[in-house]
Amino acid sequence: MTLHSDYLRTLERVSQLDKPVMSNQLMGQTKQFLSRRWILEDGYLSTIPVQVLDGEDEADVEVDEKTKTYSYCRLGGLTTIVTRPLAEITIFTINVDAWLDEISTLFCIEPSKVAWRRELIQGHLWHLGDLRVSGSSRFVPLYVSRRSKMCPMEWDQNLRDLERSSHGIVLVTDSKTSTNLPNHHQVRELDALLTDVTNVVTLKSDVLDRMLRGVPADATDDRDRYNELTGVLKLRCMATEKTFTGEYQKSVIALFWRERHQLSLKWSEVRSSTDCGKDPDSVFGKGEWQAWIERVAFGKYRLRVS
Repeated sequence: MTLHSDYLRTLERVSQLDKPVMSNQLMGQTKQFLSRRWILEDGYLSTIPVQVLDGEDEADVEVDEKTKTYSYCRLGGLTTIVTRPLAEITIFTINVDAWLDEISTLFCIEPSKVAWRRELIQGHLWHLGDLRVSGSSRFVPLYVSRRSKMCPMEWDQNLRDLERSSHGIVLVTDSKTSTNLPNHHQVRELDALLTDVTNVVTLKSDVLDRMLRGVPADATDDRDRYNELTGVLKLRCMATEKTFTGEYQKSVIALFWRERHQLSLKWSEVRSSTDCGKDPDSVFGKGEWQAWIERVAFGKYRLRVS
C-alpha cells in the first residue's frame, strides 16, 4: 500500500474536506502527510474534554511550542497539572490540491492536457487531465472520486458530460463500491496502478497501458483483448480482429468482456444493462455473433474466451 493510497483512504474517512481534522483521523501518517504538505497545521484546540466525578467537563489548555507540549488542570478533588504532547491537540487542514498535483505527476499527464477545471463536484470528484493511449493520438480522462454515494446524480451527470471524453479511468479506494460507471469509464483502486519500492512511489505503466488498450490484468498474453474505446475485439478463437462500430454492439461486447469470467449471462440482463435488441441476432446480425459469443443454455450466453 502506498502513502498516496493512505491519503485517499483518509479523505474517505473524514466527513468534510473543508473542516479541520486531528491527528487521530490521519491513519498514523501525520508526519508523512505534513512533510508533503498534504495537510497543513492550523493551530491548536483551546479546550479539551476531561473526566470528572459526575461525568465530563472541559478544561482550558496552555500551549508551550518550545517544548512541543500542552498542559491542563485535572478537575475535581486535588488539582493536578497534566502535561501531554502538543501533537494531540494540533489542528490540521486538508490540502488536497498538493496531493492531486503529485498524482497528476505520477500519471505523466502532459502539460497541455492538465485539466483547466479540476474540481467537478466539491469534495467528491476531480478531473486531473487526459492520459494518452499508448501508440495513438487518443486521450482519455483521469478522475479521482471520493464518497460518490453522497451525490450519485451529480456524480453520474459529470461522468457523462460530453465536454470530456469517454473511456476514462476513475481512481477510488474500493473498486467494489463503484462497478457500473457511465460513458464506458473504468474504476480502479489507486494501489492497482501505483507501487512503492523503498519509499519511492512509481506508476505501474505496463498495467495502465494494458487498461487503456483493453488487455485484462490477469492475461498472460494479448490473445484475448477488447478495447472499449476503439471497439476492437480479438479472441484466441478468432483468426482476425473484429471491430464493432455501433454503440449497442460495443456496449454489449463491453458487458460480456467485463463478465467474461462468469459462467454465463442471461440475455435479459444484457438488455437491461445496455437497452439493446431482443436477442444476439438483432444486435449483430443473424448467426454472425457465434464467432465470438456462444450460447450455453436457453437465453444464456458467454464470450468465447476459452
